[in-house]
Amino acid sequence: MSLSVQPIDHTSDSECDQVAAVIDLAFVQGDSWFKKEGCKNRCPTGKSIKDLISTPTTNDGTTFLVARLDGTAVGAVRVDWTSDTNIGHFGMLGVPVGNGGKGVGKALVAAVIEFLGAKQQTLVSMPVVMTKNDRLIKWYEKQQFRCTGEPFDFPAPEIVLEEHKGKIIMIQMRRDL
Repeated sequence: MSLSVQPIDHTSDSECDQVAAVIDLAFVQGDSWFKKEGCKNRCPTGKSIKDLISTPTTNDGTTFLVARLDGTAVGAVRVDWTSDTNIGHFGMLGVPVGNGGKGVGKALVAAVIEFLGAKQQTLVSMPVVMTKNDRLIKWYEKQQFRCTGEPFDFPAPEIVLEEHKGKIIMIQMRRDL
């Protein structure tokens, strides 16, 4: 088996669709607190990925890295960077359950670190759900990340099921590059 990670070709509809599908599957399998009707897709379409990458924002750039196992998309992550602060960010890291335990998540994080280092970023940061998620926080700590700042509420309450509103707490995690 051959695992590789590289930036997506955002001009390819097929590649953007594959990335949206793999992230959606990972989030639908993993985060039951936001499976509200109409909010089940983390990346609604490949077109939304294309638009996100192509639309100028306050950062210098956005892309997605895709992990492929023998040519099949098995995980993906969003990456943003800016020269103003030299702090790169990532999020939406998704690895479907069927691909867990194969080193896909670890390979994606390593690729993020390498990618952002090449963009002259000095820190990498990402938000992590703290609520009922000690295992994930410990996993990131093994990747040399540390919790920073104060916990904060989940930033998109409109996608959270009523019984979980106000109960999903996040924390920022960072590491030096």
